[in-house]
Amino acid sequence: ALLRHTSDGGAWRTLPRVYDRVDYALFASPSCTWYAAVNTGVVRECDNQRVTYTQSSGLPSATIFHIAQDSGGRIWVGTDRGVAYFEPATNTFKTVATLPSGYSFGIIAAQDGLLYAAIDRTIYQIHPNSLTVTPWPVRYPSMITELYQSPDGVIWVGTHEHGLTTLTRDEPQMTSVTNGLPNNHILSIFMDREQILWVGTHRGLVQFRPAQFHSHRAEDGLGYDYVRA
Repeated sequence: ALLRHTSDGGAWRTLPRVYDRVDYALFASPSCTWYAAVNTGVVRECDNQRVTYTQSSGLPSATIFHIAQDSGGRIWVGTDRGVAYFEPATNTFKTVATLPSGYSFGIIAAQDGLLYAAIDRTIYQIHPNSLTVTPWPVRYPSMITELYQSPDGVIWVGTHEHGLTTLTRDEPQMTSVTNGLPNNHILSIFMDREQILWVGTHRGLVQFRPAQFHSHRAEDGLGYDYVRA
């Protein structure tokens, strides 16, 4: 079920069901929400009207992993066949010719005004106005499964098999099971208001402090070890 917290009475309102698993929801404006459906494309709900976009609407695939909005308001989606952006004038999605096809689990609009998109094991910088693409000069040891920029400007990179690192131009120094993570498969990353980094893995939730890690797992009371968001 999908829930939205209303601003008038502070209550939770159930939204109409999206008939597929939703991996990500983007609240682009007070009246428009975009949903990443795992098997049936992108669902846009504006003013209580829903539209579904699939390959016939220009998407490279109907398997959607992530949705982001760049500094100019453009909507971007990551799929299992690359990245696409929404063109309101034609009500369709378009791909960028200079981007490869591949699994894209992470897209972020960074504080420098650029878009960062992960495709397989490489990150690409995209200029939102010119759509110019620049590959980041680092290739990660396994597929990138999450990108997140914390309030302090650091961009965190989660991978499928090698844990967590930060975005630099040097050889990545991975934080993994060898130095505190319960599992190397990173699913989600978030920094709270106390500057504590929380990392969701395939085997529990981790607090990443300047001191040691602390893991929360099912045996500690966590509902399930698989922490997606």
